[in-house]
Amino acid sequence: MQEPISYFYEKTGFKRSLISRYIIGDKFVCIMLEDGHIGLCSTLGTRIDPEILENDTPPDTGREGDRIILNAYFNALCNYSNEYEENADILDAVDFSLFDDVVMIGYFETLYEKFRKVNPSLHVFDRQVENSDTEPISTMYEVISSTNAVVVTGTTLFNGSLLEIINATNDGCSVFLLGPSNILHTDMFKYRNVKMVFGSVFDSFDTEIFKQIEKGAHAREFLRLKNKVYIKSDNTVF
Repeated sequence: MQEPISYFYEKTGFKRSLISRYIIGDKFVCIMLEDGHIGLCSTLGTRIDPEILENDTPPDTGREGDRIILNAYFNALCNYSNEYEENADILDAVDFSLFDDVVMIGYFETLYEKFRKVNPSLHVFDRQVENSDTEPISTMYEVISSTNAVVVTGTTLFNGSLLEIINATNDGCSVFLLGPSNILHTDMFKYRNVKMVFGSVFDSFDTEIFKQIEKGAHAREFLRLKNKVYIKSDNTVF
């Protein structure tokens, strides 16, 4: 199975003619299609060259900046094709006390304490954050191989690390993808152990999101409960 950005590029292509508006902010890239559907992707400080948005240069899935733009495009293209039963935070949708160990890959500061209250055995790894809450990245794959629940940030889609992470999980593990960068498409369940994908949708033609990204807002400043949705595989019961 190809990694997700290459997979969806081959599946859907990239039609810049469908894009009516975009913005490249310090923290997010946001794309609006002609039908008003909106998709975004975190940048994590990556320098973005808008070349593929401005001319006929084809995207290069080997360039991280192009991958971020593609990720946002795929979100706008795919995230509105589902019927979402409810809006929910991950801790409302999943009872993590049912798992022996939980690994969080990508430090979600606003969720850390909430996760700890539900499951004190929480392990946190982040390549860009080192603090008292995180563990040495050198031990990550050893811990992943023995846990039965892994929560992975959606930024692993554009930075290319998702396959390596999920392929390190054991057969009985449940993987949860979390964050506004996620592609809400059922093909994500073709990837090893992925059970639920949490992402974001916005009102069509919502210009406020562009204002927030332009001023450099963090996700927690513009994501509300109504924006938080998820999909789950047919054989998932929690």
